[in-house]
Amino acid sequence: MGKAMRLGAPCAAVVSLLAAAALLACGEGNKEAALGPGLGAARDESLAIYGYVTNADTGGPLEDADVTWYCDTCGGQVLGTDSTNAQGRYEIYEESWASVHQGHDFHGTAGKPYFQTGYAYIEDWPPEPPPVRRDFALWPE
Repeated sequence: MGKAMRLGAPCAAVVSLLAAAALLACGEGNKEAALGPGLGAARDESLAIYGYVTNADTGGPLEDADVTWYCDTCGGQVLGTDSTNAQGRYEIYEESWASVHQGHDFHGTAGKPYFQTGYAYIEDWPPEPPPVRRDFALWPE
């Protein structure tokens, strides 16, 4: 048999981090692992809709795009707004959606200067267990 191979400290740290990430991702009911980084644990329970806004030409993220979600069943009531971060991510929170808007239809818009407005839809809230992901791809004008 050959010599046992030893990992240096940096390699061992990476292996440990990867193993820990795999365990977290497999954990039952782990919202942070399912949603990805950047979500605060205190806000996870009220996260309703999240997603990404990208440049349809390049596929790259659009920072500072404005996203608004509306309840069509409620006559266009604004449910929430957010601006995207450097990765193009937005998050809309509302603790009362589960009870107040059950079975309602929503539409969202995303906009940024010099881009066409993008639209997304959710029918019969919630179509899947919240949070619901809806992305937007905006075309340059």
